[in-house]
Amino acid sequence: MKTAGGCVSVMSLVFLLGLAFAAQSDVALKSGARTLAVIALEYPPFTTETQADKGSSFRALQKYLLSNQLEFELQPLFLPSARAQSEIVAGSWCASFYPPPDIVRDQSRFVLLSDVKVVLGIFRRRGHDPFVWRDLSELGGGTIALLRSKVDGSFIQQFIDAGLTIEFVSDISTGLRMLSKGRVDYAFGDSDALSVLTLPKAMREDLQFSSTHLMEVPVGVFVNPMCPEAAAVLETVPAPD
Repeated sequence: MKTAGGCVSVMSLVFLLGLAFAAQSDVALKSGARTLAVIALEYPPFTTETQADKGSSFRALQKYLLSNQLEFELQPLFLPSARAQSEIVAGSWCASFYPPPDIVRDQSRFVLLSDVKVVLGIFRRRGHDPFVWRDLSELGGGTIALLRSKVDGSFIQQFIDAGLTIEFVSDISTGLRMLSKGRVDYAFGDSDALSVLTLPKAMREDLQFSSTHLMEVPVGVFVNPMCPEAAAVLETVPAPD
């Protein structure tokens, strides 16, 4: 397994990847309720509205809460990536499977939910050789589909610096469909995307995941220490050595 060195800061997807709001938001938690609202992108199998339990990341969070005697009713809030990011930057949130952008990362805490890691990389249309690179600049001049963002942090900047043109999309499935149709040269995703997304068989067979990985990220949830419900979750996290 190869990993592109130094090109990204650690960012948890998880893939992807939930956020909650305080009373100022139109999707806010009601004061005093034992409800933990969690924003997520549509990113199966991790977070998805198509399953009753909302995906494996929500299952992992519920299991974590119960194992720590925390009886919260989870309130999934599925938002487009740019909207999720805007709410986090505004500060009125409690928990998020979508990672906070760099400018507010220090205002959050990460709670690890599983030892399993998600492998993130790049798709292209299938070729005869393994899809590898030493530096992203080797892909320069191409167009890549990335999840829509309102704040260009280090993750997006690495593609810009490599000379790639970015085409923003609202979800991974849209990016892969654009790639298959030749509308972009590359698409961001994870190693399990083709097996879990609802895509035609011919399309899945036409796409190839990179042997070089952007990163491997843990399955967990970001929480806002200023939110009372999130603070209760943080009390379960051992203090760092």
